[in-house]
Amino acid sequence: MKKKKMVAIVAAAALLGSFILFLLGRTSYLVFMATAAITAIIAYRMLPKMKE
Repeated sequence: MKKKKMVAIVAAAALLGSFILFLLGRTSYLVFMATAAITAIIAYRMLPKMKE
């Protein structure tokens, strides 16, 4: 699997995991939003600059 695709899958899995934990009440809203912000930075700033 290509590196760019693997990074995208891991970032999406981390966001989904954080969301599920937030829904179950295991993490706070702040932790979920921090995870969402980090995932957005990866998606919009880092992934377009990575080589295929």
